Amino acid sequence: MLRYIVRRIALLPVTFAFLALVVFLTLRLTADPVSLFLDINGTPEQAAELRRTMNLDRPLPVQFALFLVDIINGDFGRSMVFSEPALPLVLQRVVPTLELVAASMLVAVGIGFMLGLYCAARRDGVADFVVSSLAIVGQSMPSFWLGILLIQLFALYLGWLPTSGYGEWANLVLPALTLAAFQFPNFVLVTRTSILDVLGEQFVTTARSKGIRERLVLFRHVVPNAIAPILTLLGLQLGVLIGGSIITETVFAWPGVGRLIISSIFQRDIPVVMAGVFVMSAAIMLCNLAVDVALSVIDPRIRMN
Repeated sequence: MLRYIVRRIALLPVTFAFLALVVFLTLRLTADPVSLFLDINGTPEQAAELRRTMNLDRPLPVQFALFLVDIINGDFGRSMVFSEPALPLVLQRVVPTLELVAASMLVAVGIGFMLGLYCAARRDGVADFVVSSLAIVGQSMPSFWLGILLIQLFALYLGWLPTSGYGEWANLVLPALTLAAFQFPNFVLVTRTSILDVLGEQFVTTARSKGIRERLVLFRHVVPNAIAPILTLLGLQLGVLIGGSIITETVFAWPGVGRLIISSIFQRDIPVVMAGVFVMSAAIMLCNLAVDVALSVIDPRIRMN
């Protein structure tokens, strides 16, 4: 177990280095960095000085090495809008994003798992058909469109919940439901399929032949053996949730990292964009690491591989 965890942790620097390379090349290939940082009134002398300050007058490999050193030191530059270091500015927005993602994941996993379990237990019934059909339809619904509909219904028409804001539980309801709505159909379908696969195993038939009640068979024998695919999906969907929070935070004016990244893109605040991308990517990698470790505890075959 310890060897597996150490091996997974050892791969993180490689992933970060590749991410840094992608960001570096994107920044260099999409446009001249000097033109992004310097306004239209900039003089040639200012451009030359900025190019020297940003090490753009050096060979490309040297530029990347210096870029990597700055990232390791947590130096993404100063925000051109807020006039302060970019990384602390992004870290201030991490807590609201984590709150939104955690609430959305609890809703998506909780509802998806229970509905998938119910559909598997009532296979080919009316409820199974209705829930599975709704899950498939839910996967095709854009989150931004659903968010606008929820605002119109619960905020504008019924007046039950606020349209935006942060600090109260009521402010979290609509963004969390919007972000979870796209994810919970996946958990419904994967849970249903995983439960049905295990229900066909021989040990389940043996447990039933011993006269064990169906509910005990389901929760004591079936669910523990069907949990691995659900955890795997959880690891995959965490990245989707963190990425999807960008749109949701923008729709509901949620003060998270995603909304900060979007506003910084429009304001051409490149240091904040880079810091936000790295922070969100680091969160995704750490979440995937936690899920992989949990899977290795449940299924020892993963450690062997």
